[in-house]
Amino acid sequence: NFRTVKSSIDRLHSLEQQLEEGSFEGLTKREALGRMRDKEKLEKYLGGIKLMTQLPAAIVIVDPNHEHLAVREGRKLRIPIVALTDTNCNPSDVDYIIPGNDDAIRSIRLMISRLADACIEGSQKQRQYIQENYAQGGSSQGVQVEFTRGRRPSAKPTAEAQPDAVATPDGTTVVNPAIETTDTSEAKPATENA
Repeated sequence: NFRTVKSSIDRLHSLEQQLEEGSFEGLTKREALGRMRDKEKLEKYLGGIKLMTQLPAAIVIVDPNHEHLAVREGRKLRIPIVALTDTNCNPSDVDYIIPGNDDAIRSIRLMISRLADACIEGSQKQRQYIQENYAQGGSSQGVQVEFTRGRRPSAKPTAEAQPDAVATPDGTTVVNPAIETTDTSEAKPATENA
């Protein structure tokens, strides 16, 4: 779907460039009006994302039940989803849940404005850090940050994450009952030939 949207954004850019260059003047009145309508329609629907050149790092959704197509597309592209969810929404489809009323415009304005403020503050801090780092003659060679797309590993404990033994407050050691143990006295040596 991003490929389709990207081609529409490219079409919008080419129409804007043609308008700036004045190539509409060489067309008939009907063709020029048709291209102007196309440009206005694309600007109306894609104007907010025309500077987006790649997939977003996250998707913010209000009412995941109503915007189920956006949720499904985000899942398919493995993009983290932040959603303002009400009690009628399934929270398992959302990575970062913001509980709140997704029907009231005041609630939506409050949450989205706070998210926007946090994004602006984060980008300013990032710019400030980069400027300070390069102003001091430092380089980012010592700093390595790994960005990954996709779902984070689940927080469910696995058998490997459980310790073999647990120390109690009184100093005794208790073997973890979740791990199966075998009696070594009855075990046969593995080197015995039949």
